[in-house]
Amino acid sequence: MLDCGEKFKLNSLISKLKFSLHKRCNRTRLNYSRCKPHAMESGLVTVITPVYNAEQYIEKCIASVLAQTYTAWEQIIVDDGSTDATDERVARFDDPRIRYIRLPHRGLTALADSYNTALRAGHGPLVAILEGDDRWPPNKLAAQVRGFDDPRVQITWGDATVIDDHDLPLWRWPHASLFERDMEMDALFRRLTRANILTPAVTVMVRRSALDAIGGFQQFGQGLFVDLPTWLMVSATATGTARKLDACLGYYRMHQAQVSASHAAEMQSHQATIADAALRKLDPAALKRLGWSERHLRAANASGHLWQGIARLQSGEKKKSRADLVEALLGCASAREKLRASLGLLSTVVNYDLVTLADRARRAALLRVNRRQVRSL
Repeated sequence: MLDCGEKFKLNSLISKLKFSLHKRCNRTRLNYSRCKPHAMESGLVTVITPVYNAEQYIEKCIASVLAQTYTAWEQIIVDDGSTDATDERVARFDDPRIRYIRLPHRGLTALADSYNTALRAGHGPLVAILEGDDRWPPNKLAAQVRGFDDPRVQITWGDATVIDDHDLPLWRWPHASLFERDMEMDALFRRLTRANILTPAVTVMVRRSALDAIGGFQQFGQGLFVDLPTWLMVSATATGTARKLDACLGYYRMHQAQVSASHAAEMQSHQATIADAALRKLDPAALKRLGWSERHLRAANASGHLWQGIARLQSGEKKKSRADLVEALLGCASAREKLRASLGLLSTVVNYDLVTLADRARRAALLRVNRRQVRSL
């Protein structure tokens, strides 16, 4: 039986052979890097792949794009000055749809610049995100592109399978999978101020026009994040709908240092900072159009207190954690948030992290429920 790496190498070889036959039948070699935007297919997808020292995973990442059943794509790989053999790994792929751009190393605070470099280099009216250590199932692009036949759809996303450094599945994300549905963009904005439901970004596809309208990818509020600031501004300015697909649309790699509950809570605790920065960028007329109210502000602030409280709980700051969680319990908009706040408060009393215990139990249950999807890796 072939292992994961061998399967991806086989898929890559098959894709290369198909592409070679296609070129011969048309008696020409189509060089996507020289095509003008108006010459591209209307359904072309620009795949943005930021990388830094990704030699261990980049070949699997690229192979997963080559294995797509939907073939109208271009992959723009932007390297933030890697010091390993990432460039050599990329050079092994001889496909004109793949382009490699090397930049001087600037770090995570310049991540939006890397994304926008790729955005400017591409021509597709649809844009998808695939970081260098993640990968896609073969039907990812096909499943999402068809949704954009509806001109009102501005952005789509789905579920992801979280994998570890060795490609072993950890759990399905998000934890509570939604059925396929449409959401108005203003409703998406209000929801994003409480939690980033468009995560992980490996499953997201968005119209280029929606990104162009806000000046490309954004990075504000907390300097290490691009996805949430961008989705907040897209949902605040674009008119139409967002579509959630109840399907696995990506494999998101979570490295060992990211698996801990304290790391997750710390990352989520920046939610309120980013949401507040986005709100400050919008004038009163825009907020009114988005249906924003004091009730939504209270709910957003309560969500921020919730994640800050959990982060403080897991770092041992019980007194500060208790104050945050009380604020969260008083203002949270959902029953699930209230339950987490209650578990957090109880944890400060019994001196045991019940939030992490509940998360682990839920993940174990999800792995059992989603056993068939997980085994399809």
